[in-house]
Amino acid sequence: MNIKFLLFIGVSSLTFAQIGINKTTINANSVFETSATNQGILIPRIPVVKSLTDKTFLNLPTETLPDGLLIYCEGGNGSIGSGYYFWQNNQWNYILDLKNLQNRIDITRLYTTTTTGNTPGIVKDFYKNLSKGGNSFENIPQLDYNNSLSVARWTAIPETEIDFQIAQTDNTITLTTYGNTQTGSNGYINTVTPYSSRTLTFNIGIFIKAKGANDSAYRLYAIGSFANSTRRACLVTPFTVSTVINLSQTGNYTAKVFALGRRNFITRADANNRADYYYPLNESNTTYGNTGNYTYLTVGGKSSGSGNQGENNGSCTNTDKLTMGTTLNILVSEVTPKN
Repeated sequence: MNIKFLLFIGVSSLTFAQIGINKTTINANSVFETSATNQGILIPRIPVVKSLTDKTFLNLPTETLPDGLLIYCEGGNGSIGSGYYFWQNNQWNYILDLKNLQNRIDITRLYTTTTTGNTPGIVKDFYKNLSKGGNSFENIPQLDYNNSLSVARWTAIPETEIDFQIAQTDNTITLTTYGNTQTGSNGYINTVTPYSSRTLTFNIGIFIKAKGANDSAYRLYAIGSFANSTRRACLVTPFTVSTVINLSQTGNYTAKVFALGRRNFITRADANNRADYYYPLNESNTTYGNTGNYTYLTVGGKSSGSGNQGENNGSCTNTDKLTMGTTLNILVSEVTPKN
């Protein structure tokens, strides 16, 4: 009888036992407690976990796993990255912390700039519609993706330059620029006769180069074509250009917006004289060689200069420099490797 009683006491004490390491007193609510100032606890390390539902590395993989089972995955060649995982809802769940959070989610960064409007770009150089006294057009170059600036007569839009960074090769980059252009304020456009219409066409392009490289390294990544066909001074024409690209090389880049003058001419109601039929710009020896008759294109702001009115929109009163500003947005979305 005494033997049975002692055995019962021993079993009872084991049932309610607590484990303590380097501890003389253990909290009553704790089954395991340890203390150290220069050591840590090493969780079982698994070389490879093939997937979030993989159990093949366990001692008894066919057994039902309890929620909360903790492992450390070393990564290896598995499809999931290294780190601490716990089992719940029939899969391994990654334990995130602030240090590794960026390596577990996709990162999106927005770079943006808007011109102040104080120093606009003035597009003065258009392709001649007729050579001097001739009957042939001056061809506009074909514009293709990855063209350099030297392919055509691009004019930079000041204050649209912006630097951005690419950290991952798996990226999606959305390029968007928008704004307004405006014809010159000279009254010649409104009053000249017998001309029935005026046509002005232009391109807006977004170029990118490696940061610090010369402008000759700029390459065309987005382009839009625009036109107006009304014979009116101070005419505002809005534009928007947008595209999605990938840059395969990581590093720092610079983007900038440029404008390209295409055709700029006035048509006669009486087109018998072919030399008068077209109205080329920036050409001093044509029928209309007086630069005061030119209508240049302002983009990226409103010029307040008092010079040749055909060269700027400073005398236009139907808009302001903020309305005439140009904005460039670069949205970089990157997929970070899961390791």
